[in-house]
Amino acid sequence: MRRVARGRLFSQIELLLWLGLAESRATASLYKMRLHSFAAMHGGTNLRGKSGQYIIVVGDYDSMDAYNETQQRRREPGNTYRDRQRFNWSWDSEDNRKRFRRFRVKRDTAKKVGQFLVGAMVLNRVVSVIDVRYLYGIREKLAIVTIRPTIQDDTLTPRVTVVYRF
Repeated sequence: MRRVARGRLFSQIELLLWLGLAESRATASLYKMRLHSFAAMHGGTNLRGKSGQYIIVVGDYDSMDAYNETQQRRREPGNTYRDRQRFNWSWDSEDNRKRFRRFRVKRDTAKKVGQFLVGAMVLNRVVSVIDVRYLYGIREKLAIVTIRPTIQDDTLTPRVTVVYRF
């Protein structure tokens, strides 16, 4: 494959990854709006400013009272919601609660796809750098690519570092 064709290939991959990222973010945003309106209409709750854990719980339990009772039975009273004005919800049907949960899962999936696409962008660029080094047969160490695992916010994440020497 010629050098120009290889460069074009990496550019096309990059473009497709950007388009995929835009699509995943738009999809996540659409499902977020659906979550908020659906929860207000059928669950009687406002999700604005609430944590992700609250949104999960709202999709898993028919009402705040049902959730609180479950937490009391588990002997975890610290996990209950006490502020009825802020946190109260009660689904009008189990089908709507399950539909809400499907919306949440789709939103979360779209977010994850976006995260993987960002990782793919980084990988595409690293492979492109390696390819350029290979094509030009550079014998000196001009670029150093390292991948190190780091722990940030109790999550193991890879960190890619590219150092160029001139």
